Parts: sequence; structure tokens; C-alpha cells
Amino acid sequence: MTYKIVPREFWTDPEAHYGLLPDRYIDTCLPEEYFVHKEFSLRLLEAIDLYADKHSSILEIGCSVGRNIYYLQDAGYANITGIEINPTSARFASTGFESYASTKQIKIINSSIEDYYRASHAQFDVIFTQSVLMHLPPSSEWVFQSMAQQASKLIVTHEVEDTGGDGSEIKWSRNYKDIFGALGFKQIGATNYSPQVLRVLARREESER
Repeated sequence: MTYKIVPREFWTDPEAHYGLLPDRYIDTCLPEEYFVHKEFSLRLLEAIDLYADKHSSILEIGCSVGRNIYYLQDAGYANITGIEINPTSARFASTGFESYASTKQIKIINSSIEDYYRASHAQFDVIFTQSVLMHLPPSSEWVFQSMAQQASKLIVTHEVEDTGGDGSEIKWSRNYKDIFGALGFKQIGATNYSPQVLRVLARREESER
């Protein structure tokens, strides 16, 4: 019998799925794996630096251990919030980096994306994701509209858009230019890093100023 993956349960506790799923899925999803891939953080920082200022309020959806937030904070961004479903990763993000000075406005919320958006209507200048939306199941696609409503200026996605049809039940192919284009955003920058695509999308009224 094939085990049916429930994405929310998997990302909350990948280790609990050893013996139920192939080890190769799980090994790359453990919190400690997200301390590497500094190049991903630098890509995001470069894109955000081009279009946002250091006073921008920023939300990362699926911040894992906080690596991207660390690079943003180190570059001078101070008003940053991260959402992370995995409690171990959220603890790392809250306490794992010495540069998170108490004077900085860094806030980590241990929550699923869906629960966060059901409860919060907070606005942010910039909302960004890295390899997170690709794992959002079709039943949760309503989240895209919430992101669009609550991003006052920019949405930045760094996602695998073509997941290759490898049979995984925790990855879905999507084109985020099309998705957010239908929700009032215009693409103003894009780089194909294959397999990741980095897109910068601006609220239309902002892009036309």
C-alpha cells in the first residue's frame, strides 16, 4: 500500500515519516539541511535590494532556520517577519544567529501558511518565498490571493516551477508570473537559475509610478 503524504504533517515533522517515505525525500528536508545553500539567500538579497529600501517591512513565508532572514538583517533590513511550520526550524530561526540583536524587529511565527493567513491581515511591503509555494497543495491555493492582498509593493518568488512530474506528492508545478499577474501584480524582474526561477512582481499601481 502506498503511503499518502499529507503535506502539512510532513513539513511539521519530516523525521516522523522515516519508514513511510523514501529516505531521499526526508534527508533533504531536515532543519539542519537549510543552513547551507547560501547562494539562494544571496540571490534573494540581490533582488530585494534592487526594488526595496532598508525600511521596508518584509515577510518570508516558510523561513525554515532563518538563513534568508539572517542575510537580509546583516545587509541592514530590520523589520522582518518569518513564518515557519516546523517547530525545530522556527526555534533555530529565533535563536540560532548571533546577529539577531534585540534592537532589530525580527519576529518568527511558528505556524502553517494556511493558519497564518486565516488569522492575520497584516500588510508588508515585501513578501517573499524560497522553495515553499511549490509544496503548497492545490487545496491551499487560496493563499496566493491572501499574499496578493497583503503585499503592498512586492512579491518575490524563488521557486522550482517545473517539478518534473517525478511522482512526488509534495511538489506541484506552477507559473508564479501568471498566478500573481491575475491578482494585480506585474513582473518587473526574472532570472532562470534552473531548476529555480526567481521572479520579482510589483503591485501594478506601484510598477506604473
